[in-house]
Amino acid sequence: MKEALPFLPNEFPGPVQSVDSPDRDPPDCVVTTSEARIGVEVTELVDQAHLEAVVRAKRAGVVVHDWAAWDREKFLEFLENRISAKAEPAEVFGGPYDEYVLLVHTAEPGLDPSTVRGWLENSAPVDLGVFSSGHILFDYRPHEGGLLVRLPGARACETLP
Repeated sequence: MKEALPFLPNEFPGPVQSVDSPDRDPPDCVVTTSEARIGVEVTELVDQAHLEAVVRAKRAGVVVHDWAAWDREKFLEFLENRISAKAEPAEVFGGPYDEYVLLVHTAEPGLDPSTVRGWLENSAPVDLGVFSSGHILFDYRPHEGGLLVRLPGARACETLP
């Protein structure tokens, strides 16, 4: 999470004072600012089946394309599955939180911030469940700005569990 902070300066109210790992999960970390206490849950968006197929093929000596192919429908399905897996936990520990944020990290070479932003702009709002906001964080890519894409569907901030 600390590595992601440089990309999130405008997403938290007030300057960040600390980032801590709680004893129990969720959340994965707690960010404390001068104005708020924010629970952050982190998940990863990856085409695991494709990665496993690439590993099997390479072990068999077959030359394969390492990157998964992505289109709008596949991306939205994978994103919905990742959010659903995190959006309704049985319990959120260490609260209450002023905000509860979902951070979806992806290093998928077939996905880029501008394409994903376009797919999300033309989609229905995402059901974020218990989260007050959600973001997709892309790995560093030279010559690309905006490595953080906000998910549509954020609700007004309120004190969360």
